[in-house]
Amino acid sequence: MRLPRPRRRCRPSSQGSAEHVASLATHLSRLRVRAPRLWEALGNAAAATLESARPSDVAALMAAYARAELTNELLFDRAVAQATADMRGAEPEDVATVLWALARSGITCPRSLRRAVAAHLAARGRDYGLLHVASMAGACAKMGVRDGGLHRLLAERGAQALDEEANALGIIPQPLIARPTSSAAIAATNAPAATSHAVSVLVAGLRDMEPHARLTGLLRSAVRFLVKAARAGGAVSPAQAEQRHVDQVAAACLQAGLAEEYQALLQTSW
Repeated sequence: MRLPRPRRRCRPSSQGSAEHVASLATHLSRLRVRAPRLWEALGNAAAATLESARPSDVAALMAAYARAELTNELLFDRAVAQATADMRGAEPEDVATVLWALARSGITCPRSLRRAVAAHLAARGRDYGLLHVASMAGACAKMGVRDGGLHRLLAERGAQALDEEANALGIIPQPLIARPTSSAAIAATNAPAATSHAVSVLVAGLRDMEPHARLTGLLRSAVRFLVKAARAGGAVSPAQAEQRHVDQVAAACLQAGLAEEYQALLQTSW
């Protein structure tokens, strides 16, 4: 009697494998698993699938290693090269995550990646929300990035995002005011509401990147958002609107010679 042939197992695609590896790394990092041999095996698996990985998988993998405080320079070098080559297919969240992971890991941002990020920001600026730009500015500052072109793009998009958030506060019904409704925020997959902390990180990051830049437009937009959010009641909760964050923005306004904006922050109840 002829036996039936055993069914062949479908081999997972490289892209699917990359997604699974990135997902596993994410869960392990969040569970604070530090087993060296496990992470070594995971790194080998990641390296084998990296070329076919999606930008989101590359970003998630780098974030997992950074969160776990593990160093794998070879893997990061390859991941950065892949992220740079596939930047067109990346979303703003992926770009921000890659920069955050590099900064958290204490790795310098290569010039090639900076150029790719600047090109992506120039092409897809409207898709970047305030939290994306703030995270990127903070990461660049931590890595000691000095790039006039990237700084200008971050400052311009930051001011636009702040204006969008401020404008949205005037049209959102009160029960929904804790969620941003700007086009940038919607495109960012319902990102959490902007906070005074994000504003202060954005301002501080850009000032560290270019210490002599006045950032007049950005600071005016920041003050407008903070004041409007405070008056709206609920868009910035007491826990989020820590006075020190507002004070940092106020100090930047004072140094930039924006006396009117400085007074507006001082006179607003938080």
